[in-house]
Amino acid sequence: MINIRRIFRRFRAQPAAAVVVAGTDYPSYQLATRIQQNPAFHLAYFMNEEPWHHRTFILGVELRYASELLSLVKKHDIKAVFCASEDDYHSWLSDMGTALTQHHCQVLLCRPGETPQLPAV
Repeated sequence: MINIRRIFRRFRAQPAAAVVVAGTDYPSYQLATRIQQNPAFHLAYFMNEEPWHHRTFILGVELRYASELLSLVKKHDIKAVFCASEDDYHSWLSDMGTALTQHHCQVLLCRPGETPQLPAV
């Protein structure tokens, strides 16, 4: 007898990968817009360290402190931190790259105009 559930499971869409955008400048805003247009991603948070921005919303997405990132990665299974500039990318990679990698989260650079992508695992 054919198991109907098994057949439907095979065709079920993959869940969107939860990702974060580092920064709140205009290039980061543009990057977040491109991420939100991609059904493969769920933009979970923006990150920065400005106290007057904490827990506000940009594009309907909550802004949190960078110091909260590791706990958010653990709690929400975040797969990537996207950076819009090379300076941000190198800063995040040196500060948190190793800790994030241990939780299967990557720091990725996505330059203006590029389509955000997760590398194949």
